[in-house]
Amino acid sequence: MEFKSCLRGIPTSVWVTYSSFSNTFGGRIILGIKDGSNEIEGVKNPSMRVQELWNTLNNPEVVNLNILGPDDIWTFEVGEKTLIVMDVPRAERYLRPIYHRKLETGTYKRNGEGDYVCKMPEIASMIRDQQLSAEELQSRSQQLAEKAAQLKEKEELLEKLKQEVMNGHPEDQELSQLQ
Repeated sequence: MEFKSCLRGIPTSVWVTYSSFSNTFGGRIILGIKDGSNEIEGVKNPSMRVQELWNTLNNPEVVNLNILGPDDIWTFEVGEKTLIVMDVPRAERYLRPIYHRKLETGTYKRNGEGDYVCKMPEIASMIRDQQLSAEELQSRSQQLAEKAAQLKEKEELLEKLKQEVMNGHPEDQELSQLQ
């Protein structure tokens, strides 16, 4: 969990923490609490700030990818003050790295309570994992296609058996013709 002051608008550090949470284990960012002192300051114009968060998340010049769903940003009241919560999930392997502005300098990871810039070997590892995931997806797609073909064969066999039961077995018809 990370607290951010929001008295002067959405701080840039939100996007650094968004990147680090996305690239590690996910986490929660709460806007309107002063980091360090944990003093509840609240957020002025919370609906405008929430819209600003969504606009920025969907701006590829600021963040390369929005991985949040519609319920991942919400507000709540503490006394007379409003806080904004961003629940940031861990990005799927094939979506990483999530970065702020530039891949080389804006990809972060979370260690303890800090956000740290990833070094190029760490970024390369995330990109390599994307490729592995694409291969895995292709393999799973092939497996599903094979299972679908097997299922279709079984359905056709069941339909044939059903027709034989409804119309009588062909051998039974041959015997009745002989008599």
